[in-house]
Amino acid sequence: MGSKPEHGRDAQREEKVANTARYFAENLTVAGANFFRSHLELVRFIGFVGELATRNDKVWETLDDLLSDGTEEKKFPKGQSQRELNQFRRLLAEVLLSRAVDSYLTYVSELLSLVFKERPETLRSKEQVRIDFILSFDSMEELQEAVAERRVERLAYRGMAELVGWMKETLGFSLVSDRDRLKVIERLVEQRNLIVHHRAVIDHRYVRRLGPSDGVAGEMLGVKEGARHAATTLAEAVGDADQRAASKWGLERKPFSPSST
Repeated sequence: MGSKPEHGRDAQREEKVANTARYFAENLTVAGANFFRSHLELVRFIGFVGELATRNDKVWETLDDLLSDGTEEKKFPKGQSQRELNQFRRLLAEVLLSRAVDSYLTYVSELLSLVFKERPETLRSKEQVRIDFILSFDSMEELQEAVAERRVERLAYRGMAELVGWMKETLGFSLVSDRDRLKVIERLVEQRNLIVHHRAVIDHRYVRRLGPSDGVAGEMLGVKEGARHAATTLAEAVGDADQRAASKWGLERKPFSPSST
C-alpha cells in the first residue's frame, strides 16, 4: 500500500492544528489566538500549494484524453506538476519550519507583553536598559512590547534552553512543561536559526549544540521531518502554555475564532 499524498498529509496537519486550537478554545489569550490564526494560515498555504499541483496534473490529464485519439503518445507527461513541485519540497519545508518557529517566538513575546501589562512588577530585571531606548516609546505598553520582544529574540538565539530557563527563574513559569516536547522545540529553534542566518547550511555552532545527527558542517540541513514536527508540536506547546499562563496571571481569555474580526 503506497504512502499518502503530500497534500493529504498537509490536510491532516491542518486538522490537527485546528483541533488543538478548538481544544483550548475557551482558554486562549490574545497572544494564543494570534498564534493559532497565523499557524492555521501557514498550514493551509502549504496544503494549498500541494493541492494546486495535484489539480493541475488532473487538468492536463483530462486535456490529454480529450486531444488524444487513443493511438498516439500522451502529449503531457503524467504527474509533471507534482515532479516540478518536488524540486521545491525542501524550500517549502524551510518556509513552514522557519515561519512556524517565528510565530511561536512571537507568541512568547506577546505573552510576556500581556504578563508585563497585567503584572508590571514582572518587568523588574538586573538587565540594564538605556535611557534613550526607554524614551523612544510613546507609551508604557509600547515599551513593554519592545522589552518582551528584545528579551525573547536575544535568549532564543542563544538557545531555547536559555529562554525557558530565564522564564522559569524570573517568572516562575515553565514555558514548555513536557521535557520531550522541549527537546523537539529546541531543535526546531536551532534549525530555524540555521535557515534564517546561514541559508540552511550546517555550521560548526549547530553541530556543537545538536551533534552530527543532521549532518556535518558544510552540508545542507534536511528539514522535512522538522517541518512536520513544527506544525503540530508548536501548536500543542502554545495551547498548553497559554492555558497555564492565563491561570497563573489571570489573563483574559476568549473563545478562539480563525478570523481576527
